[in-house]
Amino acid sequence: MKGFVLTVCLILTVSLAQAQTWFWVEFTDKGPQPTLRLQQPETFLSQESISRRQAQHIPITFSDLPVAPQYLQGVRAEGGTVEISSKWLNGTVIEATFAQAGQIETLSYVRRVRPLGPSQGGITS
Repeated sequence: MKGFVLTVCLILTVSLAQAQTWFWVEFTDKGPQPTLRLQQPETFLSQESISRRQAQHIPITFSDLPVAPQYLQGVRAEGGTVEISSKWLNGTVIEATFAQAGQIETLSYVRRVRPLGPSQGGITS
């Protein structure tokens, strides 16, 4: 009986480790050369948005910069599926296993990785 219980626990542990889960990945910064990128807002904001901000005297700030594409690519390289990103929160929701999330958390530009809950397929699908 003890062997049966241990076997069931082992199978559950392995299957949970393999299960896809949604995680929030928060990045440490906005990527390389953010100050230089801010000087070229047309590369990440529409002309309409830039004109509206100028008319209302709203400055363009670091929070307007998108999540660094190379950071998202690094997350993908570790096996995470990027579902949606937030430039204001400087992070992304990914679908991954706990093992993949652990690898992603070791990336130098990742501040933290937090589980959100079990995945039932992609957010955007």
